[in-house]
Amino acid sequence: MQERTKTSLRIAVAQSTVRTDPTDASLLRQSGLEVRRLMKDAADAGARLVHLTEGAICSPDKRVMSELGSAQIGASNWSKAQWNVLQEELDLIAALSGNLGIWTVIPSVHRLPAPSRPYNSTYVVSDKGAIVARYDERMLSTTKITWMYAPGTQPVTFEVDGYRFGLALGLDVLFPELFTQYDQFGVDAVLVSYASSGSGKEVVPIHVRGHAVTNTYWVC
Repeated sequence: MQERTKTSLRIAVAQSTVRTDPTDASLLRQSGLEVRRLMKDAADAGARLVHLTEGAICSPDKRVMSELGSAQIGASNWSKAQWNVLQEELDLIAALSGNLGIWTVIPSVHRLPAPSRPYNSTYVVSDKGAIVARYDERMLSTTKITWMYAPGTQPVTFEVDGYRFGLALGLDVLFPELFTQYDQFGVDAVLVSYASSGSGKEVVPIHVRGHAVTNTYWVC
């Protein structure tokens, strides 16, 4: 049987301002507005899928969230986060995805019932405006696992127009076994969301290119 030829799929990769205080409702709304502007720009450019960075709405800072105050790092007090505002912005992003008819891959913090810590997650929103998948970062940094988040446990894939995608987030990118696993699932590409430290000395892009070469697929 002859394999069906896939049509081309245009992907937009969008970098938004990374804000670090989820206790500030105005900052969350600013991030939401910026994300939606980028989504519109992507749709205007003919993108079928827009992929956003880790921290697109907020990348909570360990000192902002510390229950001991900003002068000392401690367990995160997630009751301080403006969860209702965060959910409102995510709902608006999902609705716009449906209105524009594009897929949106956007990282966000995923709340769990107290006293459980949240996940550092990536949501997949379909072109109908529905959240169809969620990936939770599995390989957490020492800071994240000690003070902030619960680790995810499962790989996640989804399909758009016949293309299969895997998801990775944060320090997942440093662990080749995760990418080899996605290769076994037959993905065409892995969408990696990672917030840079801005130091200019990042080695993560080198790791990303290495995983792409080793597993013979695209990494976005």
